[in-house]
Amino acid sequence: MTIRAVTLLGLAALLPAAAEAAMSEADIKAAIEKQYPVQVLRQSQTDYDGRAAIAVTVMNKGANSATAFQVNTLLVDPDTGKLLPQFRHKAAGYELAPRLGGAPPSEGQETLTVIGRQ
Repeated sequence: MTIRAVTLLGLAALLPAAAEAAMSEADIKAAIEKQYPVQVLRQSQTDYDGRAAIAVTVMNKGANSATAFQVNTLLVDPDTGKLLPQFRHKAAGYELAPRLGGAPPSEGQETLTVIGRQ
């Protein structure tokens, strides 16, 4: 073997092992429904803070509470199946997660619509 081949083999041994294969949609659905009392409605791939994530839309199961049938979107790491945080603590408070629907509205635009009774 040449010195170059030995060097390449040595460097390859230093590299971290290949990351786990991403979980399938069925695996993620099963894990979420097992861990939480929800029904998974849909899943879609998205970008979260510069990395791949799965947006999982879930509905709370029916119960005698005000949150029965409430629908929420959870962010899940596709490699581990664990939930990603929705906000991060900072020195002066916290920062919300980036919006899933695209860029935030520009300043000066009216961002809220008020609905009044007539």
